[in-house]
Amino acid sequence: MLLWLALVAIVAGLIASTNIAGGFADRARSTSATVSAKEPTNHAIVRATYEVDGRTYEVADSFIGPPNPPFDDVRVGTAVTVYYDPNAPDRAVLSEPQKRSSQEIGFLVLAAAVLPAFFVGSLWLSFGIWRAFVRAVRTARLA
Repeated sequence: MLLWLALVAIVAGLIASTNIAGGFADRARSTSATVSAKEPTNHAIVRATYEVDGRTYEVADSFIGPPNPPFDDVRVGTAVTVYYDPNAPDRAVLSEPQKRSSQEIGFLVLAAAVLPAFFVGSLWLSFGIWRAFVRAVRTARLA
């Protein structure tokens, strides 16, 4: 039971850090960017370059969403909208941050429920297999 609670606490910490990072959505500014690369075999990453205060940055994001076109429609040279943190212009995303953070939080809540159950279930199953193995070895030694 303590193991389960520890795992839930870890995942809850991830959710909390996402909520803190959710402040990004409140601060984010948008600017135009140009797609510099599309990597369908690398987690469907889209790379785009943008400029803030005369400096050029590159964002690599595996989640491109509205107002940008879907991944399949993006081509090198396509103009897209990038959302960046004015306090750290190198931190950027290729989808509207408010919608994105709510989707990520939903995923983390699901992960908080499923991952600890999977981990504890795996431990329980491996313990049962280990006990069967030990019994088989003891039986073989006695025979």
